[in-house]
Amino acid sequence: MGRFLLRRALLAVPILWGAATLAFLGLHIVPGGIAQAILGQHASAAAIAQIRHQLGLDQPLYVQYARFLMSAATGHYGISFRTHDSVATDIGQALPYTIQLSCAALLLALVLGIPSGAVAAAREGSLVDTALSSGVLVGVSMPVFWTGLLLIIAGAAKLGWFPISGALTPGVIVPHVTGMPVVDAALAGDPAALGDAVVHLALPAIALSLYPLAFIAQMTRAALVEALGEDYVRTARAKGLSARVTVLHHGLRAALIPVVAVVGLQLGGLLSGAILTETVFAIPGIGWLTVNAILFRDYPVVEGVVVVTVALFVLVNLLADVTYAVVDPRVRY
Repeated sequence: MGRFLLRRALLAVPILWGAATLAFLGLHIVPGGIAQAILGQHASAAAIAQIRHQLGLDQPLYVQYARFLMSAATGHYGISFRTHDSVATDIGQALPYTIQLSCAALLLALVLGIPSGAVAAAREGSLVDTALSSGVLVGVSMPVFWTGLLLIIAGAAKLGWFPISGALTPGVIVPHVTGMPVVDAALAGDPAALGDAVVHLALPAIALSLYPLAFIAQMTRAALVEALGEDYVRTARAKGLSARVTVLHHGLRAALIPVVAVVGLQLGGLLSGAILTETVFAIPGIGWLTVNAILFRDYPVVEGVVVVTVALFVLVNLLADVTYAVVDPRVRY
């Protein structure tokens, strides 16, 4: 296991380098520039040249690339062109919102997806199985931004049960401990603030959870159907165990092994899906920060977000591999 972890850690280095390089080249190749975004469409050539010189954008591309790699290697991505704050500070303020949203969506996906898949597998071929399978297809097919808009129209505009956007109601203040409003409100012991934070989180979490929920339900159903056909399950039924005990204690335990393997991938996908969700619901997370940085051509912020997001993705998948080995002792790395 130690050699496996070391190998994966070393493999993360070229992955991070490749992602950072693609982000750097993509931002510098596309037309337009930060100087034009700062000064406007009618800025003079002299003013644009002055801004480019102040920001170091008039230097050769390889010089800017070397400076970027040195900054990324030390964890200092420079100063945001838009906010004039440290990029690390901007990311540190936005990341807790994304982590909160992603974890809430994954929790919903697991709590609802695994039982749905188990029920469908236990009643394979029935009307319940068909209905759940159809729901899975709908969940996989609907884009997260479209789901978010539908939820806003139904839950916020029509029914008025949920707020349309934001992470907290203006005027509601919670002590900053983790940066996650729900957690901070719970730590502060403030029920009113906690309820406000949960209500604001509900619609974005539902919208973001539908795809992983459908995927996990599908994986659980397929794995459980296969497990229920194994000899040890048929033996358990022959010994007189009830269908419920057979499914829960024999079939589902084995079926969860492949589900654990894909949870890490789903969490990584949630981090990227949060970009659209946070944009639709105006949540000040990594997605919201990234969209604004791209529109403003804020190179340091975009490059820093890419490196941090890829690092989180690699870390989550590494933890998933380790968990997989713990759940299934037959796995050896």
